[in-house]
Amino acid sequence: MNIKEVKTLIQAMIEQKCNVTPMFWGRHGLGKSAGGHQAAKALGYKMLDIRLAQKEAIDIAGMLFTFEDKELGMSVTASHPPQWFADALKKGKVIIFFDEFNMARSETTNATFEIVLDRKLNNQKLPDDVFIMCAGNPEDERYQTTPMSESLRDRLMHIKVEGNVDNWLEWAGEEELNPHIVSFIRACPGMLWHQNKLDEKFPVEIRHSERSWERASRIMQLKVDEDLIAECLCGIVGQEIAMAFLKTIEKDNMPINVKEVFAWKKETADRLKKYKESMRQDLIAITCHDFVDYALKNKAEASKHIESVKKFINALDESMAQVVIQGTRAIGADGEKGTVGWAAEFMKDSEIHKKLLAVNEVVKEVKKAKAATEAAKTAR
Repeated sequence: MNIKEVKTLIQAMIEQKCNVTPMFWGRHGLGKSAGGHQAAKALGYKMLDIRLAQKEAIDIAGMLFTFEDKELGMSVTASHPPQWFADALKKGKVIIFFDEFNMARSETTNATFEIVLDRKLNNQKLPDDVFIMCAGNPEDERYQTTPMSESLRDRLMHIKVEGNVDNWLEWAGEEELNPHIVSFIRACPGMLWHQNKLDEKFPVEIRHSERSWERASRIMQLKVDEDLIAECLCGIVGQEIAMAFLKTIEKDNMPINVKEVFAWKKETADRLKKYKESMRQDLIAITCHDFVDYALKNKAEASKHIESVKKFINALDESMAQVVIQGTRAIGADGEKGTVGWAAEFMKDSEIHKKLLAVNEVVKEVKKAKAATEAAKTAR
């Protein structure tokens, strides 16, 4: 993501009140904070730049003090919030920017837990118009960084920020940098920064958890370009899982769900046919396994739709039909109230019967081939 995209993302998150904390990763000199400053300026916000590498835990969590609790009859401790937090509470319209995040001591970064995840400190909740963002350098041999704990890493949405010559030239013009320098970089864009192969890697390992999907859900509601959504999801659950998830929500690329099986219609049958023709066995397999799981847990409900179920099975190829038949044929066998005997219903249908016979023939051939192989080995 380049600086211009960072600005777009932050601005959208603030305007749409998406309270997910982004962590922007990138090499030194990149201007990772620039996107935040630009978004703050565009929205009339103030940017509180807090360099964690120069802070102690007390600068984040606040100063402890004691007071007499008359009800308990003893002294108890509480904490005075730091000035920057008090300013955010009073004034609002603030971006709290934790810079040099992974260059601070672990006790300092740990002090940010409550702010980053819950948007509060010592039970003082930040107003909705306060946005939190972080930035740090890659975890490689070029930088003296403090490894993040698993729980802290999981509280953040990790975004890799990369250099962009056009962005820099636009900024250089606004800042009125020396025109000879600007002309030189325009002519020789490769001279803008030192090229390092380490920058090609994603700067931090993503390890997602149940909490990650809640943040992913908030990001999915953002009204921004799809490419930005994809980068954000990669920074929450990792690239491989994010890409697999995004594939499932592409148009006409969702597995058929159980409700659609029960209400079997021509358009559903057409979708299944399309998946078969395009070799999307993965989507068909998801439907079959989800259906079997649901039917076994909701036998009486599923039995009300047995005719649709048979149409669904008839639309499958032999191997997938076998998955559904074998998984559900015992339904009704032990006389559950409100269920039909599925095995008997399947055998009444001539097309389903043919599928079973075809599968059985294949099984026989496989067994025969295995037996011949074993016999040949023994003969040697």
